[in-house]
Amino acid sequence: MKSFKLISICAAAGLLLTGCGSFTDNTTDTSELEYATFETVMAELDELPSLELDNIALSEGITVNRPQRLVSMTLANRLPDAGAAKRLADAFLPGNSFVINEASTLSEYFIREDLGRGGLFSLEGYGFFGYAASGRDFQPQYDSEGKVFLNAGRENTALSLSNGELTLDKALSLAQKTADKYTGALGMAPLVPTIAKYNSSGFVIRFSPDLDGWLLPDQPVAANEAVNPEMIKSALHREYRCCVASTELAGMFAGAGCIYCREEKAVDKMVTLSSALRFLDVSIASGMDCTIRQISLVQILTSRGTEVQDASELSDSELRAELEGGYETSPAWQFDLTNDSKEYVAYIDCLTGEFAFGQLMAGA
Repeated sequence: MKSFKLISICAAAGLLLTGCGSFTDNTTDTSELEYATFETVMAELDELPSLELDNIALSEGITVNRPQRLVSMTLANRLPDAGAAKRLADAFLPGNSFVINEASTLSEYFIREDLGRGGLFSLEGYGFFGYAASGRDFQPQYDSEGKVFLNAGRENTALSLSNGELTLDKALSLAQKTADKYTGALGMAPLVPTIAKYNSSGFVIRFSPDLDGWLLPDQPVAANEAVNPEMIKSALHREYRCCVASTELAGMFAGAGCIYCREEKAVDKMVTLSSALRFLDVSIASGMDCTIRQISLVQILTSRGTEVQDASELSDSELRAELEGGYETSPAWQFDLTNDSKEYVAYIDCLTGEFAFGQLMAGA
C-alpha cells in the first residue's frame, strides 16, 4: 500500500531553529495573551492593517479567513466506496468505460487507469485520489522559483508555457474548477486555495477544506528542534493540491481524503489576534527581522504525543477505525513567517494559549 502517516510528520534532518531569531525566556509563557468574544475578535480583524509592531512586518493587504462561529470540532474521514469512485470518474472523465472495483482492503484501488501520454486516474480505498490528463500535469511540486500567499496583496504572476501564457489568476481558476469537481463528487466541504508555488513549468495550488470558514493546517513543519514539537505534530498538514502546467486544465491530488465535521461544540471566548501578534513580536521576533506572510484561523488536533504512528503497521480494520473514528480539534491561530530565505510557522491555541513554533520542512 502507499506509505503514509496517520500523523503526517517526518523530521527533516538538519533543520535547526537555532539562529532563526532571538528567543526570550518567556517564549512559551503565554499568560499575557488576552481573550475576547468571537464577535469582538472578528471586528478586530478590520483593524489589522493599522496594528503597530516593533519587530514583525505584515505583508501588505494581508487578510484573515472569517469562520461563521467559534467552535471546537470532531473531524473524521469518510472513506470512499465504489459509488464515490464512479462519481469521481464521471466528474473528471464523462463517458468513461472504467471498471470500478470493490476494494477488499484500504490499500487496494477502487479504480486505476492509465490515460496514456503519462496521465492517470486513480482512487485508493483509504481516500488517496490522483488525476492527471498527461505527464505535464505532474508539474514538479518542489524546487520552485516562487511562492505566493493568496490572502495578501500580490501581483498576477505569469509564466510562458509551450501552449501560451499562464497567469496566476488563470491557474487559480482552472485549479478551483478541478477542486470543485472533486468535492462535489464526494459531497465534501469546499476546498479554498491558500498558497501557490511556481517554477518555469507551472503552478502548484495548495488548498484547505473550508469547514464553515475554519481552515486546516496547510504546510508541513519539521518537528525536530521545534518549540513544543508535540503540538507541531498535532497540527497535521493536509494534502490537497492542483498542478497547473498548461493553459487548459489542472491535475488534482488529494492525500487526506474526504474530511468532514462530524460534530462541533460552541466556545465562548478566544485569544485576540492583537495579543497573539504582540506575543510573537516580543517572544520570537526580536532581532529576527521577519514578515508574517499569512494568518489563518485553523482547527488543530488536541491530542499530544511523541510517537508517530506508521499506518503500514495497522491492520485494515484498525486503519479504518482510525480514519473513520474521529479526532478532536481546537481552534488556533496559524502564522506563516519568513526570515530571509527561511520559512517558519507558529501556532497559538485560541482556547488555551498553547504555543508552538517550527521551521518548514525542506522543499515545502
